[in-house]
Amino acid sequence: MSERAGPILINGMHGYGDMIGVSIDSLQRKPDVSKVEKWSPHLVYIINIMDEGLHKVGVTRSTTGRLSRLATGTRRVVEVIEVANRPVAQLLEATVLVLRGSKRERATTIRHLRGVTECWREDGDVPSLAKLERSLYELWEAPPNWHLSVRS
Repeated sequence: MSERAGPILINGMHGYGDMIGVSIDSLQRKPDVSKVEKWSPHLVYIINIMDEGLHKVGVTRSTTGRLSRLATGTRRVVEVIEVANRPVAQLLEATVLVLRGSKRERATTIRHLRGVTECWREDGDVPSLAKLERSLYELWEAPPNWHLSVRS
């Protein structure tokens, strides 16, 4: 981790520092590849929930089909990228939420979905997941497990 950039980013996480710290730690130390779900490919997505004026960022394993169940009716996929593993996916998700800052809404219940999720008002710009992934890879100085994937 860059002594310059890493701590500055973590200190500005507003509640996401732990999530980012755990993700970076996982990407830098020897992985336990027996944890297939953690090290399998994941999708990071942004969905526009048009009828509620929100955007949602989320993470799912590539094989679950969750994204197709979420993107229906007034919910459209804005961007989706596949990353090598869950720690990279969680790092991207947390960073997007931090970048949304004051536009973010905590624990919003979205109509017709179970549970709660974090979203932001759609008047905020939507960050590019692909560009953000490249930037984070460079910022954290190419962690050794960034591209590690285990398939079941």
